Amino acid sequence: MDLPTLHGERVTLRKLTADDIERLLPAVYEPGIAEWWGDTSDADYQREGFENEGKAFAIDLGDELAGWLCFHEETEPDYPSVTFDILLLPAFQGQGLGPEALRALIRWFIDERGHHFFMIDPAAENHRAIAAYKAAGFRPVGILRKQERAPDGRWRDSLLMDLLAEDLDRPQPASIRRDSTAATGSIVISQLDRSDLDTLEPLWAALNDHHAEITPMLNGAPARDRAESWQRRKGKYEKWLTDPATFILVASRDDQPVGYACVTVGPGFASWASGDRIAELETLSVLPHERGNGVGTALVDAVEDHLRAAGITDMTVTSATTNTDSHRFYERRGIHKAFSVFYGSIAEGTDQS
Repeated sequence: MDLPTLHGERVTLRKLTADDIERLLPAVYEPGIAEWWGDTSDADYQREGFENEGKAFAIDLGDELAGWLCFHEETEPDYPSVTFDILLLPAFQGQGLGPEALRALIRWFIDERGHHFFMIDPAAENHRAIAAYKAAGFRPVGILRKQERAPDGRWRDSLLMDLLAEDLDRPQPASIRRDSTAATGSIVISQLDRSDLDTLEPLWAALNDHHAEITPMLNGAPARDRAESWQRRKGKYEKWLTDPATFILVASRDDQPVGYACVTVGPGFASWASGDRIAELETLSVLPHERGNGVGTALVDAVEDHLRAAGITDMTVTSATTNTDSHRFYERRGIHKAFSVFYGSIAEGTDQS
């Protein structure tokens, strides 16, 4: 197949060259790419993969090589389809270039080769890629269980996403969920009714225990016991829930609550051009035996879907400096440290008598 040169608003797609491959090859070892790329031990195998039997484009931004985009075309008359794989060099990520390149190539396949059905299947843990593909117009279809081998040797799930020709110029829906309950594997996410607040007590207790373990003393203040801690937190929830924008999502497995997230909404930043409203993830708790099983990910995915449906695009989280596991979790989702919160006791005044 003779590949054309295609143009988006900013990017140009052109036939990949051997020189491009050599310039792309180091990227597969970069953090943010290596964990999604698979086995990188054989450089010749990587070169062959980039070449993809000639069905691959270089993505240019101006005069600079920005990335790579390949495709696999099925031309069976009854089952035509096109699937894609894409890589952007680190300096060009986060600028919307990936969705733009995909849409330019998809438009060509529609107009010039008569295709109507397109697929892509990122790792289910690769939230950044999934968000980019949604921006291109792809919609989640379902989980492909243990579909690919991760660099650490474990089998991990992929998310199958598809796009139809008629979807290309249609705005992407804010949420793939149609009501307040959605299933993620065997985890069910539902919105809590205010009258059921007390069902959260064991889940809060697990988080309180975790706080006490990682931070036994907070600048001289000892951890509270479970009962007192819950009453104080419940009081906050009751106050927050008087605002209709506040919501609590509960994760259940086999009809048993295993985690929850509480979110409030306030005005945007005064000093920075954020959205008009900003969400605050006030609580994210998962029972100890469920940590690492995707419950936290399912909850935050559902939180983000809920916020997108409400037109809210910014979110903040406060986390103890000692809670390094949560820091890594949020960083992987693109939520980065932006502020420092200082805590201390107010010194007693000097006696002037």
